Amino acid sequence: MNINCTKAALQRIAKTLNVPEDTFLLGGGHHQNNTFFDVSLEQLEIINLFQSIQDPLLRRSCLDFVREIAAASAFL
Repeated sequence: MNINCTKAALQRIAKTLNVPEDTFLLGGGHHQNNTFFDVSLEQLEIINLFQSIQDPLLRRSCLDFVREIAAASAFL
């Protein structure tokens, strides 16, 4: 992926999340002790890892697991 494609992708992600592009850059996104920045990195990691799973059944199993955890945490 070249620099222009990467920059364009970053712009689309930032626009979709309604955050400045520098949120995703080191030193950017100063939101309450960088909490937003940390969460964004975790979300990007999850997306990248999920995309690397080729087997549709494993992907579905992963989604089911995350849904279970999310539902359980809603009651905490």
